[in-house]
Amino acid sequence: MKLFAIFVVNLILISSSVLAGPIDVTETEETYPTTVTEEPSTMTTIVETTTEEMKTTRTPYHSSFKNTDCNFTACVAPDCQCLQDLPPNGMNIDDIPQFVIVTFDGAVTVTNFPYYQTLFDFKNPNNCPIEATYFVSHVDSNYKLVHELYRRGNEIGVHSISKAKNNNQEFWKYLDYEGWRQEMGGQRQILSKYSEIPIGKIRGVRAPNLQTAGNVTFTAFVDENFEYDCSNPSRRGINSPFFPYTFDYGFQRENDCQEKIIPGFWDVPMNDWDVEYEVQGVKVHRECAMASACIMFNKDGSVIYHPTADEIYDLFEYNFNHYYNGNRAPFPLFLSEEWMHDEAKRNALQRFIQDKLEKHDVFFVSIDEVLQWMQSPTNVHEYIEKTKQCKPIVKTKCGLKDGEIINDISQFKRKCDYEKIDELNGQSKRMVICDDLHCPEHYPWLNRL
Repeated sequence: MKLFAIFVVNLILISSSVLAGPIDVTETEETYPTTVTEEPSTMTTIVETTTEEMKTTRTPYHSSFKNTDCNFTACVAPDCQCLQDLPPNGMNIDDIPQFVIVTFDGAVTVTNFPYYQTLFDFKNPNNCPIEATYFVSHVDSNYKLVHELYRRGNEIGVHSISKAKNNNQEFWKYLDYEGWRQEMGGQRQILSKYSEIPIGKIRGVRAPNLQTAGNVTFTAFVDENFEYDCSNPSRRGINSPFFPYTFDYGFQRENDCQEKIIPGFWDVPMNDWDVEYEVQGVKVHRECAMASACIMFNKDGSVIYHPTADEIYDLFEYNFNHYYNGNRAPFPLFLSEEWMHDEAKRNALQRFIQDKLEKHDVFFVSIDEVLQWMQSPTNVHEYIEKTKQCKPIVKTKCGLKDGEIINDISQFKRKCDYEKIDELNGQSKRMVICDDLHCPEHYPWLNRL
């Protein structure tokens, strides 16, 4: 494999944080600047391999991460996992499944649900449907459709009650302990109650805008009985992504903003994607924690405002190959629900899924599935044998009828209408819940579930 080192200008401003202070990250909004301005830069050495080489060549992976904060002898599966960029239990990289973690953030609505339905027919190498994790926010969510996603074998997580109202970094950065409990624990209860999902099955959480407040946030998550968080961009670079780990020894990263020890609580790092382009003949690598937040550039450094399906697919392929031909950490396919509204992006996603499922060792799964594997890791053959009994799709009172097409909110039985909601600046909302439930008297909100 041809390797060469180049010095590039890193346009990412990595915010430094005070120990146990707020984590400040702006990542999820998919906006394109009208002009491109350079942020303060640092010089970084990047070892680069062409995409074509990576498709056909594989070299042994050598870990560059040394974790001196965790006791690897005492911290072992299933209850403890040290932060590392190598597979658990000393497994051979070539033997493990390449997981692709698919997540979507935001409300589940009649607009985006048909897009999600298009994913139902894809099947993993074990002949079971692919899965995703949906981090669901409250405002505008259709809880009957949330139930259908869960019934189809997907994982439902929490993305807050009030994000639609408080969609700014400062609010979440300085939210106190009780506020985090109300936002995330409250939405967990709302999802369980109105989507008829067992509350114990709602295990994961992602902070709005990937913005936490350090210790108080994670303490609130644990006290609300969440089992994992997926809110923390790794800012590690594409060449050495992390595997999930537990907080038995704290955050275990540089510039850590959460030093509290929380035994058994999992962190699922938001490993970086990379966008490569050139500025005056110099290759530049820009990191993004969510695929839907990656801004794409032409070779001359100008922004691609409306990328084609081929350009988006190439970005997916370039990033996937770094993982697949690297340490095979779970590949993060983290998307916002707004991202699915663009036809070119949907087409690129479907093409990418279809192409990767031709490999015998690539599986599109939920975060919960990855964590189960981390607790009891197996090789590809053992994993297929272990999971070939697919999750049954059972008929429920709240589920859709077979072949039912979602066209309009009016087709649902239990529609709850609320006029002039104070917390939403006088807006009116219609909330759809499971058919056998009664509409709550007031629109569910913080401390009013």
